[in-house]
Amino acid sequence: MSVAVTCICLFVILPLTLVGTVLGRNLAGQPDYPCRINAVPRPIPEKKWFMEPGVIILVGGVLPFASIFIEM
Repeated sequence: MSVAVTCICLFVILPLTLVGTVLGRNLAGQPDYPCRINAVPRPIPEKKWFMEPGVIILVGGVLPFASIFIEM
């Protein structure tokens, strides 16, 4: 069974993926974006304190625990 799955992956999925990638990149031509792109880069604003990974981890653990604790 595993030999059949391996053969299908090697002889069907892999070649079709490669051919689709080559055709998709070559036939697409130049991208036609629906809007203008500004050439001047804008600065990325600083993250807020509540968007830091440590705060998200704490809130993600405390909120479910608190709701279960209150229900009990």
